[in-house]
Amino acid sequence: MLLLPPFPDETLYSRCVRTREVYGMSAEQFFCVFFKNTAHSVHPYLNTSLNILSESTSESAYELLSWQTLIPLYAWALQEFNPELQDLDISAFKLQTICSLLNFAEHHPAILKHCPVCTYHDVKKFGVAYWHRQHQIFGITSCNHHQVRLNHLTRPRLSDIRHHLSQYKKGQVSLSTENDFKFARFTSHLFDDICKSLPDFKNRRSSSLVKTLEQHTHIINDQSILIELYKITKKLDHKEINLFPTQENHNDYWKTLFYRTSTQSPSKYLILLYCLNQLSIK
Repeated sequence: MLLLPPFPDETLYSRCVRTREVYGMSAEQFFCVFFKNTAHSVHPYLNTSLNILSESTSESAYELLSWQTLIPLYAWALQEFNPELQDLDISAFKLQTICSLLNFAEHHPAILKHCPVCTYHDVKKFGVAYWHRQHQIFGITSCNHHQVRLNHLTRPRLSDIRHHLSQYKKGQVSLSTENDFKFARFTSHLFDDICKSLPDFKNRRSSSLVKTLEQHTHIINDQSILIELYKITKKLDHKEINLFPTQENHNDYWKTLFYRTSTQSPSKYLILLYCLNQLSIK
């Protein structure tokens, strides 16, 4: 029995839910067949047991990790945990232990997000809606294809939302701001590049993020630039307020990112690179 083929930019979680629904399986049956473990679970974007699951797909475990999860984003941002994050045999407990540092600091629950316009087009083209990987990046509030705000479903579980596809087709459509749309598009392009260069992250010195930060550390001593960075962040949706600097002289916020003195959310680095891009600082 095979997992259904993926749709463009579909999360592995969404693919599992579709497969379960099409085959008419209970959660226990699904996990037994595809994961060889009835007690398994499927995270919305940080997935484990990929070696086992890949036996039921046409892709390798590494392809599943690279193109259907958000693990590449975490591996890019968390260089100190890079080997563990790219370990295909990593346990769910260890993966959650690494990423719980971020979750605890930001106080955000696991959520799923969708664009109602994408949902409409997906149903029209594929006959069913599905969860897009790019939409699940924490801090993104706009679709990267349409200038529309993303709708949310909080704390999803595979066993709890058997009919989730019909639930979220009814979401309301509201426009996002131009700045949130630009941030979503910037993040989308950057994330694509991250996934394409994922193997290089195993060498810290070749990391594009580390290189960029090292090239721009001089900014920390230029208060005028830091103020401009802050002004750009003020134009973005602050739904997740803990992601953003709280005032224009919040220099510690920027120093922590440039000097990587503590574990930070990948989304904070996305915000920093977006701000640098908007200022055209190369």
